[in-house]
Amino acid sequence: MQFEWPRMLWLLLLVPALVVAYILAQRRRKRYALRFSNLLLVREAVGRGPGWRRHVPPALFLAGLTVMLFALARPLSVVILPSQESTVILTLDVSGSMRAEDMKPNRLEAAKRAAAEKEFEKSLVAKKYPGIEGEVFESRLLKDIHFDFDRYDIRPGDAEILKENAALLLRYPKVRIQIEGHCDERGTNEYNLALGERRANSAKRYLVSLGISEDRISTISYGEERPLDPGHNEEAWAKNRRAHFVILSK
Repeated sequence: MQFEWPRMLWLLLLVPALVVAYILAQRRRKRYALRFSNLLLVREAVGRGPGWRRHVPPALFLAGLTVMLFALARPLSVVILPSQESTVILTLDVSGSMRAEDMKPNRLEAAKRAAAEKEFEKSLVAKKYPGIEGEVFESRLLKDIHFDFDRYDIRPGDAEILKENAALLLRYPKVRIQIEGHCDERGTNEYNLALGERRANSAKRYLVSLGISEDRISTISYGEERPLDPGHNEEAWAKNRRAHFVILSK
């Protein structure tokens, strides 16, 4: 057994010294009793007395003193690890002197970021767009939002989609996007072009309010020119009233 303060164990020598002192004191007491009185008369007057029980309090005192000295020496528990096992030491900075930015990124977090970046890269689909030089990209991670008939306000469910899109854009600050405003086939071309522009601008303003730089977002309106569903019914029209997101650069 190891101790934090092993020098305290020297005080244990007091225990046998006290035992010897106690025995000598008892013998001296007995000698004085025999010298100044008749021991038989004393026993007949007071009986046999407590006998061994009179030694119990001193014995308990010495046992308690021994335990207290062991405790003051602070015994240490030693754990023996197999030689082939690695040791992990967890330290807690209770002083607050170590800041989070002083530490290297956690490996688990780094692995999660790498996996997210890989998933984002895999989601990109290159396309050629009329009027845009080079390739642009579409990603299933940037989801479309939809609008009610002849409206351009953001619905609660679509606001949640925009929050997810904003979180993605915040993770990749170099990504620049274009928001396309689309309409269904009802109404004139001129009216739908203006409505599509208002829808794209509504989505842009919402993303800007979530912390996305305005310089990273451009808008365009296609009106009714590029329907997602060519059908002529309410189901097709609901799909076509949308804001679509295209990645211009990454």
